[in-house]
Formats: sequence, C-alpha cells, structure tokens
Amino acid sequence: MKSKRTGIILGYTTRIEIENGVWEDNIVEKKAKAQQQSIFQSRKEKAYLDDKPLTARFEIRGMIVKDNLNYVLWRGDKYKVRGIYPSLDSHFSVIEIGELI
Repeated sequence: MKSKRTGIILGYTTRIEIENGVWEDNIVEKKAKAQQQSIFQSRKEKAYLDDKPLTARFEIRGMIVKDNLNYVLWRGDKYKVRGIYPSLDSHFSVIEIGELI
C-alpha cells in the first residue's frame, strides 16, 4: 500500500529589525513532513464556488502552524495557503492549499 506521506516546505513571513526602528519583511522556509489527506468532491466544489479553489490538504504532526504562513512549496511549485486549522490538544495542524503563485 502506497503511503501518502510527503515532504513540503513552509514559507513564513517574519519581520527583522535591520536598523534601530527600521523593520523589513523576510521569508523563512522550514521543511516539514506531512500526511496528504483526501478532499471530498463537495468540499472542492464549495471552495470553487467561493472563488477559492483547493489543490491539496495536508496534516502536519508535531508542529502548530501559525497565521504568518505565506506559501507552501510542494512538488517544486509554490501554492497559496487557503486555510490553517490548528489543533492544540493533539499537536498537529491541517493546511489547505489553493492555486499556484
């Protein structure tokens, strides 16, 4: 049986102080192992009608993904983040990605 585990790269936006009182946005990439989840057709259709198409859904264990997630690099392509669903009690996050950037 083929596993749906895959490696993805999470692109976060962080702010760095380059001078006293001067801040600049910086992108930090972090590798993560994820379990790809299936998306039901009704969920895909609803997202498409809301003009937010879904490409894939991933569960990441052992880390809580924050709101400053900018993009996900998967299979060599950058995708927009459509949704982040953290679960504090079980230490995992679910990320839904949309179209290519």
